[in-house]
Amino acid sequence: MFYLKPSAYAPTGAALGAPLPQRRDARLLWRLTRLVADYLSQLVPHEAPTFSYVPPEWYHITIVNRTHFEVSETVAQIQLAEYHQIRDTIARSQPGRLAVQLQGLILTRSGRLLAAGFPCDDRLFGLRSGLAAALPQMNVNLSKIAHIKLGHVLVPLAGAELDGFLTYLARCGEHASTRLVFADVYTPLGRVVLGGPG
Repeated sequence: MFYLKPSAYAPTGAALGAPLPQRRDARLLWRLTRLVADYLSQLVPHEAPTFSYVPPEWYHITIVNRTHFEVSETVAQIQLAEYHQIRDTIARSQPGRLAVQLQGLILTRSGRLLAAGFPCDDRLFGLRSGLAAALPQMNVNLSKIAHIKLGHVLVPLAGAELDGFLTYLARCGEHASTRLVFADVYTPLGRVVLGGPG
């Protein structure tokens, strides 16, 4: 089994999860990821690894980033003052527990395997915009969607191979349906309770 480098999966700002609040949800995603990776290795026999995993204890939904592996190989560590700003911004906004519905699997053009997430209301994106405004240095390569990165496909796919893989991915994705409810936010310097009603 081949894993991504921590710089490609560890949150560098604020995130929901790391780990996910319910272990059963992480186990579900891990099983589906293993099925997809096994199918890929049979579809494209290759001596080198065909898939690189994110460890399931690091599954998360990014809110804001301090750095991003596609922008820089160097991971900038969060500063204590930034942690305090995150904590204070969350305390002021009191978003309460945040719910995200996972539904399906996605393969991006760059080969990222993602679990697609749909916030159950606008509070997640409200928190993201509030933190990005308070900490503009953490507005690095932010996604427009809520998702969990499960790993990277390491071999190019085209034609019939790509079609077959996407068909299998869609079938597996039918089982990637669960509601995640987060009570706190992960930062590299500690967790912050979301507070408020939820």
